[in-house]
Amino acid sequence: MYLSPVNMLMMLVLMLSSLMAISSSNWFFIWFSMELNMLSFIPILLYNNKIMEIEASIKYLITQSIASSMLLMSSMMLWNNTMNLMLFYYMLCMSLLMKLGSFPCYYWFPSVMASISWINCMVLSTWQKIIPIFIMFSMINLENKMIIMICLLNLLIGGIFGMKSSNMKIIMAYSSISHLGWMLLIKLVNMVSLLYFYFLSYIMMILPLFNMFNKLKINNFNSISMMNKINMTSILMLSLMILSMAGLPPFTGFFLKLIVIYSVLKINITYLILIIIVSILSLYFYLNISYNMLLNSYMNNNDMMKFKFNKVFSILSIFLYTPMIMML
Repeated sequence: MYLSPVNMLMMLVLMLSSLMAISSSNWFFIWFSMELNMLSFIPILLYNNKIMEIEASIKYLITQSIASSMLLMSSMMLWNNTMNLMLFYYMLCMSLLMKLGSFPCYYWFPSVMASISWINCMVLSTWQKIIPIFIMFSMINLENKMIIMICLLNLLIGGIFGMKSSNMKIIMAYSSISHLGWMLLIKLVNMVSLLYFYFLSYIMMILPLFNMFNKLKINNFNSISMMNKINMTSILMLSLMILSMAGLPPFTGFFLKLIVIYSVLKINITYLILIIIVSILSLYFYLNISYNMLLNSYMNNNDMMKFKFNKVFSILSIFLYTPMIMML
């Protein structure tokens, strides 16, 4: 379905536009590449021509157009010397945060994610973030307090609203917002290599997870309750992927966060401790998903097996998850 000639052409334009943007230093050319990127992604969203996808495409078009207009306006005013440099940075930063689906312009992101396919969710959560993240790290200088505030609020929003949702795509959207907070935290030390490493590792975690959600047709918690016909290996692999996204040791997500913490440790340890505490909120919905998956996989077994599983899982919850949470 996604290998149609139109989709292949749009995906090619999508990739080329991203490469054009990150290889240019001209603001107009960057803006043009971002517009080309946006216009090539919309036909991909509309491929199935469903009402929800059309609605999601309109939301995406409106928010991205507003962000692009802000970026172009700030660039033109700076070129004409009619704008203060700091005001230019704030306006440009706001437009990029809107494109990323970050605080304070995150509202559109979960809404769009909930209405599109898992494959498109994958593209929106990964590839579509490349250009704005690159610009933010290479061309914008922001105060440390502002960066920390954005990171904190991203983690707080991702944790609180992720806990309140039962839609898996919305949960993954808020998970993406939380991980974005960790990526923006790297801006404090301006380690572009660390950003590339974190972002690439995040993509490697997202791709198999979303692919399994797509194959198993998991869209909400009701879908999890219907997973008793799926083999245990698939459920176990899916649970491990989710725990890695949660940042629990000894999985990849934990070491990513540990590297970021170690890198920014000397900047401001007070704010860093606060960020770590707030990030624990995200653990709730990750552990909730994993617990439901593992529990429902045993629902058709005999009572003794259920008892043994619940007993073992309770012991693991006390003696394994508690130190893991403390290590975060």
